Amino acid sequence: MRIWPWRANGVTADIGTFMTLAFVSLPVIPRLRLNTYGVVDVEQQKIVAAVF
Repeated sequence: MRIWPWRANGVTADIGTFMTLAFVSLPVIPRLRLNTYGVVDVEQQKIVAAVF
């Protein structure tokens, strides 16, 4: 039976990738933060439209 490296470190298979990234701040742009709502302008307390 193969033991995956992430499982050996205590990470479960049902972890949400987006929720993991939601805790990542954007240190190069201190006015913006990423959370479950998307990208938020911290100074204006507004959601910033994501354009791809």
